[in-house]
Amino acid sequence: MAKFGALLNSLAGKAGLKPDDETLKSLLAFVEVAQFELPEEFNNALERNLLTAESAAANPQVRNKIFAEALDGVDAELEKVVGDFEFTDTFKGELKAIGKNTNEKLRRISLGLKDQLKAAKEKANKSGDPKDQAQVDALKKQVEDLNTQMGNLTRMHQTELENERTKNLNEKKQYLIKSMLAAKPLPKNGLPADVNILTAKTLLEQELAKNSLIISFDEMGNPLLRQRKDGGEIEYFVDNKKVDLSTFMDSTLAANKFLQVNPDQEGENNRPGDRQHQQHQQNQFPSNTNILKEIEGQLADIGLKV
Repeated sequence: MAKFGALLNSLAGKAGLKPDDETLKSLLAFVEVAQFELPEEFNNALERNLLTAESAAANPQVRNKIFAEALDGVDAELEKVVGDFEFTDTFKGELKAIGKNTNEKLRRISLGLKDQLKAAKEKANKSGDPKDQAQVDALKKQVEDLNTQMGNLTRMHQTELENERTKNLNEKKQYLIKSMLAAKPLPKNGLPADVNILTAKTLLEQELAKNSLIISFDEMGNPLLRQRKDGGEIEYFVDNKKVDLSTFMDSTLAANKFLQVNPDQEGENNRPGDRQHQQHQQNQFPSNTNILKEIEGQLADIGLKV
């Protein structure tokens, strides 16, 4: 069962409210409110279906709808182009066989128009007829328009690829932080573990932002703590000593009195079962590799290497 306090904290954060908001703190101060148990279906409905601008942009259904509408518009334009210029029935049949691959359709029609343009130029040079020259100009403009469309699709796919990579990295960071905090000796204050982890996570994120710190990963997937400084990123040092993420967590939680001073080695925050749960969380990280490969494939379809 989910706790109303954890849900309220999460929704407040999505709405842009700070953890120290007085109204939020007043509500969470009521134990009956904070500890009220919610059915998972109710909790999930609010967590997953209420969209912010950022979550809407990251929502697969929303993204798919936007992409579908954009591609449908391009397909409609391509059909008009095929109708406006003289393409053979064989070419039209090959185009139809492509199906809904807009990128391939763009490329095929562009090549077809270039062939027509070459023939039109030869005809205009021989005839000197203004009508033939007008056809050359019309074909030139259409080829330019298609090149613009191809450029737009390339940028759209590049943006989508970057969004997925960013989303994947952010999810990885969130799972890492939660699993590391789950292994820390957080206070034995009677609150559920997930509420303490959420509170500790909020304290950590505030301190990271205050010091212009970010979490990145090395080639082996190990977390690195880096500081944004002078337009770049550097390793984080305090008193000439390099600080790693776990040490920074400990110092932040200790400074906020949210860490046990002498934790019981087999206390509730350090049981073998908790360590197994931490490993399980890391193993359950939902990789977006397949999505990234699909987008990279689409970029390759239009001749862009990533």
